[in-house]
Amino acid sequence: MNKIIIYILIFIFFNFIFKHFILSTKEGLENNCKTPSDAKGGCKTIAVEKNILAASYTKKVVENTKKEITDLMNKVSKLISSEEVQMNKNTDGIEQNAKHVKQMNAALKPDN
Repeated sequence: MNKIIIYILIFIFFNFIFKHFILSTKEGLENNCKTPSDAKGGCKTIAVEKNILAASYTKKVVENTKKEITDLMNKVSKLISSEEVQMNKNTDGIEQNAKHVKQMNAALKPDN
């Protein structure tokens, strides 16, 4: 029973050391890279990973923006088409009203 407890404690101790080493190495690399031009090993890897993430984010944003612009252009096109149809109807109505006004004026004139 004592051996099991000792082995568990040793395992936990090594686990903490291992986690601390990985986390401190990662944080150390991120904090010690002054510029992306410090292209030695880990700094270059971190810079490349950040660039890849930024590029994929930008690509995603551009695709979404293109889709939104296309949707807006389609809505505007439909709106222009419907307004054109309505304007043609209104023009026909105005012409018909003018024709009716002439007919009414002719009807109201006394016959000589």
